Amino acid sequence: MGFTFTATQPDAHKIEVPFFEDARAQTAPFYASNKSIEVAQREVRDYLGKLKAEMVMFIEGEFTDGTATRYGYEIRFSYQGAQGLIRVAGLPMRRANPQKKKKVLVQALLNVREWVKAAITGSTFSPGMSPLVGFLLVPGNQNQTLQEWIVEKQDLPNLNPASESRLLDDGELKW
Repeated sequence: MGFTFTATQPDAHKIEVPFFEDARAQTAPFYASNKSIEVAQREVRDYLGKLKAEMVMFIEGEFTDGTATRYGYEIRFSYQGAQGLIRVAGLPMRRANPQKKKKVLVQALLNVREWVKAAITGSTFSPGMSPLVGFLLVPGNQNQTLQEWIVEKQDLPNLNPASESRLLDDGELKW
């Protein structure tokens, strides 16, 4: 016999995500941007490059949590021979259309750009800081980042990069 537990107190750590139609600059910046997806991707790629990320790829997709679908990206990259992954989900929409979806995707990318810019500033004032390390994939798992592993397992995985080559003979990154 199984039971389902439902907490009577809301999760104090959960951040309420507004619908795109309700977004305002104080909680969801860049909702009114008119940049193209290509320009926003280029800006993210350029800033990731300043952190020494290489081979940056944007994979568009959908994130679902059972209540809403959110369009966004998996941003895959290489960092010092290891593979990395940044996931970003745009705001959910009450009623999707192609123009609104474009704005949601641009907004998500521009927020990543700002995170990366802040990481560059952090690296400037904190020598030796490696802001991309938390986004590196756990060896042997192509979809779980180091920070996800730590939160889930409350432990550190074996991070010995010498045990597994992540580059193919021709220099291409294997995913």
